[in-house]
Amino acid sequence: DTGITLDRDGEPVGAGPGSAVLGGPLLSLHWLATTIGAYGDGFAAGEVVLAGAVAAAVPLTPDATWSAHAPGFPPVTLTTI
Repeated sequence: DTGITLDRDGEPVGAGPGSAVLGGPLLSLHWLATTIGAYGDGFAAGEVVLAGAVAAAVPLTPDATWSAHAPGFPPVTLTTI
């Protein structure tokens, strides 16, 4: 299972397997598409879907550098002000 980690200023603050999101992010997305489809709705081109979280929420603190890491993908980094 793919482990996803979140670091704040180089220190780990959250981590979990991709399967923590309803058994996996694709299963979560499939469930959402099926559920809204039952109501006659669907996704529009360009919409962003957040499939869920792999760990508990962490307070977003100012003046910190945040990095998310997942195997097979480049890390994503941002700095809060």
